[in-house]
Amino acid sequence: MIMRTFLFLGLLLLGGTAYFVVGRTPPTVQAAPFMSNVTMLQEEGLLPVGPLAEDEEVEHDVFEVPPQDEVMLEAAIANMDMSGMDMGNMDMAAPDATDMGNMDMGT
Repeated sequence: MIMRTFLFLGLLLLGGTAYFVVGRTPPTVQAAPFMSNVTMLQEEGLLPVGPLAEDEEVEHDVFEVPPQDEVMLEAAIANMDMSGMDMGNMDMAAPDATDMGNMDMGT
């Protein structure tokens, strides 16, 4: 008897969860807007009209290295000891070096 009660309650909870997750229509804030709303917002100037273009003025310094980090990076590169590494047949001075050869990392 108790098993039937738990089974019934479990199915009831599962059905209720499925209804709230799948069956209900989403709130209007989550639904896609109608085309009339899009054109209204474009007329008000809140949405841009036409294809979007990338603005070079916005966030132009996002990928630049800050001055303090540049000093620390130069110091780290200057103190790097790579004498134990066998670079194989790589020519590091070649600007178009695509053949990197086999590297032995000294293991």
